[in-house]
Order: sequence, then C-alpha cells, then structure tokens
Amino acid sequence: MGESARRRYTTEAVSTGIAAEGPADGSSDGELMLLLRSGDRAALEELLRRYWRPLVRYALRFHADLDAAEDVVQEAFVRVWERRSAWSPTGSPKAYLYRIVRNLVLQEGEKRGVRRKWREARRREAEEEVPPVETIEERLRNDALHEAIRSLPDRRREVIILARFHGFSYQQIAEVMGISPQTVANQMSAALKDLRRMLARHDPRAET
Repeated sequence: MGESARRRYTTEAVSTGIAAEGPADGSSDGELMLLLRSGDRAALEELLRRYWRPLVRYALRFHADLDAAEDVVQEAFVRVWERRSAWSPTGSPKAYLYRIVRNLVLQEGEKRGVRRKWREARRREAEEEVPPVETIEERLRNDALHEAIRSLPDRRREVIILARFHGFSYQQIAEVMGISPQTVANQMSAALKDLRRMLARHDPRAET
C-alpha cells in the first residue's frame, strides 16, 4: 500500500469533523495535537506524515508481517482521531502515539499469539539497522550486540530498544510502557549490566 493510499485510508476512516485551515509546517507535536483536538484533520495528516514510518517500524518489533504492522498503526491513528477530545496537553505526544500502538499490538498478541513472531521481526530489523562496517571484527561486534539485546528479558529489551533505536528519554519511555521513570532507569541499568556481561564473552574488553 503506497503512502498516499495509506493517508487516504486513514482520513476516510476519520471522515467526521471539520478541517481547520491547517497547521504550519513548523508546528510542534503539541501544537498539532491541540489543533487535532479542535477537529483539524490537516493536523492529523501532519502527525501521520511525521510518525507513520517510525510507528510501523516499532510495530514490526511485535509483528513479523508488514501489512499487519501497518494495520495496527492505521488503527492507532483512527483511535487518536476518535478520542481527540480526551487528549490532555501533558506529557509527550510522541510517547502518546507509541503507547497506543504498543497497547494495540499487545492486545492483538494476546489473541493471535504473535509474540513468537516478534523475535524474528526484530532480528530482521536489527540486521537492516547494522551500519556499514570496514572490518569483519567490527561487524562481529555489532552482531554480538544485537544478539545480546534480543536475549534480554522483555522489559529490559524494550527499554533499550526505545532508547537506542527510537531516541526516547526515560520520561517518554515511562509514558509508553506505563511505568515510572525510576523503573525505566532501573531496567536500563540492569540491561546495560547484562549487555556488558554477555558481550564480554565475545570481547573481554567489553567489561572495561
């Protein structure tokens, strides 16, 4: 499904409401959410443009199937529109969007048993995200890092993924996962300790 088709699908799904004049290109996420809350579909389009790809990539960590991941993100934006009047301008709009996607995929996972596909989806994405390297030794270190991340307990792994691959702060991770920032900090500390220990098996210098 092309990007224009995806946008048309979503805007048709949220066809109620009155579109305002439209957000300026430089509007912040918070400003867009306020416009959206007042019924501005152009604000929804801009949020969709900014976050479609990152959210699909995030959903792919749960779904092995691209179409299923896209369906989840479409549903998330439909819910954002349908529940726009309930949004409160506190916290991070980015974390709010990620939390909706996370809740949807976890709910679906309970019904369809897609958790077993999660590992394979993350493996493929991790391989795509490994940057070009000049030496086999460096490539092996990158592979070892991704393998170590995949073997972390679920909560620690998700904290690392949101921080490393999606650029989230501890506060934003807390909003996405529904836990306290201190718990995020604790999980991050434990995850880094686990990673250092696992990577030391491949390179003793990793613990230094």
